[in-house]
Amino acid sequence: MFTSWIAEADDLTLAEIIQRNTQAVGGQQAIESVKSIEISLRIEEPEFTVDAVYIAERKGRMRIDIYSGEQRVYTEAFDGMKGWQAGAEGPAKDSKLKGSAALFHGIVLPGKLYGLHEMTALGNQLELLNQEEIEGVNYYVMKLTLTDGYSLKYYINPDSWLIDRSRDVRALHPDVDPTPTVIESRFLDYSPVNGVARAFRMEEYDVEKGQRLQKGTIKEIKYNIQLSDSLFSKP
Repeated sequence: MFTSWIAEADDLTLAEIIQRNTQAVGGQQAIESVKSIEISLRIEEPEFTVDAVYIAERKGRMRIDIYSGEQRVYTEAFDGMKGWQAGAEGPAKDSKLKGSAALFHGIVLPGKLYGLHEMTALGNQLELLNQEEIEGVNYYVMKLTLTDGYSLKYYINPDSWLIDRSRDVRALHPDVDPTPTVIESRFLDYSPVNGVARAFRMEEYDVEKGQRLQKGTIKEIKYNIQLSDSLFSKP
């Protein structure tokens, strides 16, 4: 069956590509069974290396705690309406609009809680673009536009049917430096977690400079954990 997919690939529709991606990830039922997620990871940037715990749920809420050693040094969260942030000391404060939007995007975009097949049901738009060759791979490219107008391109590998890359225009840390740039995210080291394929390494690059901005390596993923309302509320 997989061989016939490749032979027919030139004539695939958007719906067929989404279907094959959904099957490659683990199937509609397995993807949609994930109601909440906890990701433990290491984040490396040129200036620092930290550990983090990211949690999110389909109610539209998320939180990420950043640690240096055993000490929490920074928190960002989205309570379902707006974002907030807090350092190791001092009161929490509301995120800027772009910062709140970035936190919300991270919840909705496929790869954590949702699959590509769920995007349009959430009110987002998907369109198929021309194929694009990068490093010898002739990718299927689709554009996803979220309900708030934010858009990005996904690059689907015609051999694995998984998302290898995405590209969008944004700031890496909008609440620190809002200057936008074209960022390519590369999704690597896919491995199944309870039947759902997850990328255990993500690298982000400044496309114009060819410079790696960030590397994230996942240590553990947990599904359907109980999350209290207090985790997302600004203290």
